[in-house]
Amino acid sequence: MKLYFLHIPKTAGTSVMDWMQNLDSKETDLEILTLCHSWFKDTLYHGIRIGAGMRIKDEYDEFDVQPKKMGLGEEDFRNIFIKDLQKAPVFTIVRDLDTWLPSYYSSGAVGWHYCQSANNVQDEEHAGPGWGKFCEKFDDSYVNGFPWYHCDWQDPAAGLMWNRAGRFPANEWTRSNVWQIYDDNDNIMVDYIINYENLINGLNLMFEHLSVNLKIDNLDRRNQNPWVEQGKQPRKIDKKHNFKDYKDSRLFFQNDKQSLYIVKEKKCI
Repeated sequence: MKLYFLHIPKTAGTSVMDWMQNLDSKETDLEILTLCHSWFKDTLYHGIRIGAGMRIKDEYDEFDVQPKKMGLGEEDFRNIFIKDLQKAPVFTIVRDLDTWLPSYYSSGAVGWHYCQSANNVQDEEHAGPGWGKFCEKFDDSYVNGFPWYHCDWQDPAAGLMWNRAGRFPANEWTRSNVWQIYDDNDNIMVDYIINYENLINGLNLMFEHLSVNLKIDNLDRRNQNPWVEQGKQPRKIDKKHNFKDYKDSRLFFQNDKQSLYIVKEKKCI
C-alpha cells in the first residue's frame, strides 16, 4: 500500500520523514512517499522554492531535481504520479498560528528560507525587538495586504546564492498556513489531517483507519524551534494582533484532544 505525505513547513514534517525513511519494509507493506511543499498548486514558483511543487524527493532520488533537468516538461513530470495520487491516500500535519508563527520566525533567524532578512526584521539572538518587528510586518500584510517575503534568493553575506536574485513574495503565509492542502480551486486535496498538538496519536489513528498494522511510539524531533533547543520559552503573539480569521489547524480541530480529521467522512477524532 502507498501513502503520501504532504509536508507543511514547521509541523514536525522533517521528524516524520526521518521516521518514514527508517521504516522497516519487512515489518509492513506500507510505502510512504513525500510530496514536496505546494504540490497541489499549479504555479511553479508558489511561495516556497524553485520547482518545489513539481517534484517528489527522498524516496526517489532520480526525481529530486527540477523537471527540465530530467528532459521532461513540467506537465509530463507531474503526470508521472497523478494516477498514484488518485488512488493512494494523502496525509498532512497542521498547526495553529500561536505556535507556528514563533517557530517560523525563530527558524528564519537561523536560515530557514531567510524570511527574516527578506522582510528586514533580523534578530540573531531570537529575542527582543526582532520578534515584535516580525509580528508587525506579518500583521500588516494580513490586514493591509502589504507584500510578505518568504525568502531571499540571494544573500552573499550568508554564502547563499540562488539561480534568481531578489525576494520571493508569498502573501499566502500571512492568510493561512494550511493553504498547501488546497488546489487552486480551493478543493481539499488530502485525505487525512493530523493535529500537530497530538501528532503521535493522530498518526496511529490514521494507521488504524487504514487497517495498517503499524504503531509509532515516539519521534526523534528535528529542526525544532531554536528557542526550545536553547531552553528558552517561545515568544507569544501580542494580543494587539488580531488573527481571528487566520486559517490554520483551527479549521479542523477545536482543541488539543482531537487528533485526526478524516476528510471524506468530515469527521474529527
